[in-house]
Amino acid sequence: MFHWIKSKRYVVTTIMVGLNGLTAAPLLGALNRSTREIIASDGDFEVASAEIAKVAGGLLDYESAWTHSANWGEVFTKEVEAGDYGAECFAQNSQRYLSSGEGLQEAPVAVPTRARSPQNIVVMLTVAYQGELAELETALTSVDAVRRALAALVVLHNKDQLQLAHLHYAPAHFGDDLDTDQLLVNYPELVAL
Repeated sequence: MFHWIKSKRYVVTTIMVGLNGLTAAPLLGALNRSTREIIASDGDFEVASAEIAKVAGGLLDYESAWTHSANWGEVFTKEVEAGDYGAECFAQNSQRYLSSGEGLQEAPVAVPTRARSPQNIVVMLTVAYQGELAELETALTSVDAVRRALAALVVLHNKDQLQLAHLHYAPAHFGDDLDTDQLLVNYPELVAL
């Protein structure tokens, strides 16, 4: 008789959503608030997980502004390897054009009423969870697939099943822009929706 040992399955995935900045400009305020909350908590995981869920919900509210999407990830059987890959994703996403949180504390508290909206916004959510979830492990090449993936992130948070939660976005600083040429150069994996 055979006794099968079921190995654990850890998934680390990054979801990237590109938005029309003129339509979704108010989302930048929510992204800045989420980043400030995470920084103020010294990176507390519970806070980061809650903020990732808020951002995913906010993205769902701006579905009509979605222009592009992409996703990638890896599956691991060892938690340490998944954690290392999550740290690697964090470092890579931090190096993307205007996606660093550096200088966020210096951002103005009051936004001038004539602030120019960026042409494009890119939001990157990196999460890890244990198990299998088709909504997060399929190519995000349609609006419906992106909608299901973002909703799945919210559910994972609500069920306390997220094990890693990282947020990056561009442009990350007040007054910065992300024009179409910069979008294509810095985010070549994005697929038009």
